[in-house]
This record gives sequence, C-alpha cells and structure tokens, in this order.
Amino acid sequence: MPNQINKRKNFRRYLIVKRIKKIISILVIIFLCIYIPTIIILATSSKPDLDMLHNGEIKDSIKAEGLVLKEEQLFTASFNGLFAKGASEGEKVPAGYTIASIVQKDYIDLFNQLESLKKEILLRKQSGEINSGIFTRDLKEVEESIKQNVVEITKAIYQDRLGDIDEYLRQISRYQQFRNDIIYGLSSNDIYVEDLENQAKTLEASFKSQIDDIVTEKPGIVTYNIDGFEDQYIIGDVINYSIDEFSQLLSNKTDNKNEGNEIIAGKPFVKMIYGNSYTLAFIISNDDVRRIQSKGTVSVSIEKLNLSIKSKNITYGNSDGENTIVFIEIDSKLNDLSSVRKISAEIVLSEYYGLKVQLSALTNLDAYPYQNTQLGVVKGNWVSFVDVEIVVNDDTYAIIESTEKEVSLYDYYVRKPEKVTEGQIVK
Repeated sequence: MPNQINKRKNFRRYLIVKRIKKIISILVIIFLCIYIPTIIILATSSKPDLDMLHNGEIKDSIKAEGLVLKEEQLFTASFNGLFAKGASEGEKVPAGYTIASIVQKDYIDLFNQLESLKKEILLRKQSGEINSGIFTRDLKEVEESIKQNVVEITKAIYQDRLGDIDEYLRQISRYQQFRNDIIYGLSSNDIYVEDLENQAKTLEASFKSQIDDIVTEKPGIVTYNIDGFEDQYIIGDVINYSIDEFSQLLSNKTDNKNEGNEIIAGKPFVKMIYGNSYTLAFIISNDDVRRIQSKGTVSVSIEKLNLSIKSKNITYGNSDGENTIVFIEIDSKLNDLSSVRKISAEIVLSEYYGLKVQLSALTNLDAYPYQNTQLGVVKGNWVSFVDVEIVVNDDTYAIIESTEKEVSLYDYYVRKPEKVTEGQIVK
C-alpha cells in the first residue's frame, strides 16, 4: 500500500515537470520567432548617412562692393592748436550746437579746467533735479505730519487730555526742524552750482579770445573722421559718372586721416552730415539689375557692421552694356554709417525661413516640379520616402514643406538617398 502511494506521487510530479518544460519550450520558441529575425536584420542592415532637420534661412542676394554717399560739410581750424570734441562720433545734434572747440596750445590746461567745471555743473544740476523731486515729496509729507499733530492737539484740548499736548508739540518741533533742513539742503546746492558757474565764467573770460568754438548752423550728424574725399563723393556728381569713373572712386584708398587732437590752421578736422538719408552706390551686372527691378524694394546687409537696412528708393545710373550703377537710398542706421565710405554688402532680394535640407538629399530634382521630389525620413527604425515641396533653393540647400505634414522639425533624414531603399532598417 505505501509503495502504491509513492508511485502515484512520483507520477504526479513527473506530469508537473513535463508540463513546465513544455511551457518553457513554447516561450523559448516564441522569443526566437520574435527577436532573432530582428537581430539578423539589424546585424546585416547598412547604416545610412543621416542628418537632423533644422530651421534655416536662404537668401536670394547679390554681393557687391559699394560707396556711401552723403551731404557733408567740412569745418577747418582758424589757428594751430588742439581741439576738444563737443559730441560723440555719429551723434545727431541740433542747430546752434558746439561740436568742437579749438584752443591755443599754451592755454590747454586752462581749457581742461574749464571743461571739468562745466561737467561738474552739469552733474550737480542733474543731481539737483532728481533731489528736488524727492525733497518736494518729503516736504509735502512733513507738512501733512505737522497738520495732523495740530489736529491731535485740538482733540486733546476738547477731550481734556492736556498731558498729551507736550508730546504733540515735541513732534511738531521735530518736523519743523526736518523741514528746515530739507529747504537748506536744496538752497545750498543751488548756491554751490551758482558759485561753480561764476568760476567757469571768470575762467572762460580769461582766455576767451584763445578759443574758437565750431557751432552748427543746422541739425545733422557729427563725425570727426576725415578721409579727404568729401569733395569727390557727392551724390549730385556721382549719379552722372560712367562705369569707369565710378570704378576709379571705388579704387580710392579712403582711410580716415584724423589722429589725436592736434590740428593745423586751414585743415578740416570735423564735419557735419545733413539730410535724412544716405545713398549707397554699387556696380551691378545687368542680369542682377533686372532681378532688382522685378522686386522693387530690397534690403542691404553689411555683415562687418552687423547692419540690415531696407531701401527707401532705388534709381539707376549709367551702363556700359554689361553693368549698371545702382543707387539705393536709405533713411535708417545713418549714425552707424557716418564715418563709413566703402562697404562690402549683400543686396538681399528676398529671404526665406523654414525647414532647411541639403539639396542632394532630395530625389527627382531633374524632373521637379513635373514630378514630386521626395525626402528620405526616418520613421521609427525604417526609412520612408515622403513627398515634399521646394519653397526655394540655392546651389547647396533648399527650404522645404511637407503638404501631408509628414516631415517635422528634428526628424532625421537621409543625406544620400541613392544609397538607401524604401523600408530599409536603420541601426
């Protein structure tokens, strides 16, 4: 009987073990069926050349060397000496403004003292205007506090609180002293400024005959950079120049000649620029001139100065059959160009911004737009070729759009589509 029971237990155990083994075998087979083919494909698949989609810009532009033409007036020194600037480079000043002062060398120390006094007077006045506003507000608050204490004294009398009156009187006395201090502070600053002004007048009178102030007759932009070509770069003359004459202007060396603050009688050392616009002049090929004419307006980008300026008006000068002189009028960023005579610029006809890809990554370019062009985009682990529209392109890049919204920013795309196929697995 016991042997029979043991046999039954062993048989049951055998069946359980057998069932477990069978389940494990089935799981192993499922695992091999799912993962081994993927591993084999991945191991044998190629690794295409990929890049990530980013937004970028493509410009339709023309690079050219040009001149900046302005209406300029030179100012010369009446005697040998030193000069002090009255404005900063490129500053716009009104009529009647002192843009420079010339002084005899023997009086330069006195002149520097005078300039220091004028600066201190200006600072004191500016500080006084600020403090005056603050102190006026403080005075109002003090007067209100005095009035409030008077009201409290009246209440104390009516309410028979005579013991509180002394405290209110002390408060009033304290506020009155504070008010007097404020008034004295304001008047003492005015007295000090007046004293400085008197010192400045006395000092200036002592050598006034040795100073020559350069004062503007009308508003404009100041520049202390003189290149010696002010009488040649005049828009009224240049507009009639031939291509050869304009090329000669472009070849002139126009380095600014001012060094230090020493000047010689009769030599220009400061100039004013008048008017509300400058003219940029370029020699442009006739093919590009037609492109400019088709646009009507352009912008001029000067990378060295980090400037981008929209055109106000475009006119055309003489042509030799191959090239034409183009005049672009601008009315902004004038102060940035006040001391500039020559520029290396891009005349920008149009600018486009969007998803930017290498042109070589697109298929069927020879047949586009008669046939769709495609971009190989990585979807999961697979390459999928999707239709895209070319918004604009240059020799290297294209700005694209996906009509079906199948391409997005930061997607990976294939840079060499001829080396991959639809559905190819990417490692």
